Amino acid sequence: MQEETEKKNYGILECENKFLHLFGYHTIESNVANYYYIIDGENRNVGYIWYKKTQNQNVKKNESVRYRYVMEIDSPLIKCKRSRRDKTLLTNYSFFLKRNGHEEPVKLCLGENPNIEIWDKEYGYMSFGISFAELHCEFQSETKKYNFKELLNVNVSDCHQKYTNFLDFWEKSKRKDISSFHFSFEKDYFKSEIQVEETFLNKGEVVSRDIMEASGVNTFEDVFKKYNLKEGSLERFQILIDEILPLPKSLIASFLEIVGGLSPEIALFFSILDKDKDMAREKKL
Repeated sequence: MQEETEKKNYGILECENKFLHLFGYHTIESNVANYYYIIDGENRNVGYIWYKKTQNQNVKKNESVRYRYVMEIDSPLIKCKRSRRDKTLLTNYSFFLKRNGHEEPVKLCLGENPNIEIWDKEYGYMSFGISFAELHCEFQSETKKYNFKELLNVNVSDCHQKYTNFLDFWEKSKRKDISSFHFSFEKDYFKSEIQVEETFLNKGEVVSRDIMEASGVNTFEDVFKKYNLKEGSLERFQILIDEILPLPKSLIASFLEIVGGLSPEIALFFSILDKDKDMAREKKL
């Protein structure tokens, strides 16, 4: 949880608008003092924000007047109701995503290290988080015949780099017969080469395990290119999250804007960064 309390009064520009813009919503003032309408991309009124008094002043008890920002949204895409104290910078949101006749619970953090968790009836639990030096992604997907569960973790520090990717898959008619492929590597700055490990399991039993010093592979980027890690779990997650949470700008692109900058190792995973570079080159030409 990311919550900051100070003497400053945090308005909707610092808090609620960040959330609203993610969905293409904006606010307009009403004739009622401190009351704002929430308007979606189709110019429909889908909710409100009300800066309201929540406690009467009691001089004898030395209580000051307290105010809260109360926000409620009921749009074709989401349903959300929350409140916060006016002197609290709160960047966490809980809401429901409307999908296929269901309301799917979502937890979203729009702080400096943004992350999201979704519990979807069709795809199950999924999560995604990113910071300058860390990346986490977990989700499920399916084809006509198979179900898949994937987990990706990347951690980078001044003296250590670690990449871990788990893929479980099974035939839909054979839920207990799970096969797993684990791929991981570590870069220790006190060693010249990277150790790569590949493990294949069937029904929980190890079928094969290869641990190797990757010859000629000395950097994170070397492994990334050699094993084509870009076309992996994160790319599949990007496609899935854009389907589940259709936003004016993709969720991952918005998260990258919030973080602002990434370590070179984390930046390798985001094709959107390459597109931005290409666009910048075209503008210069």
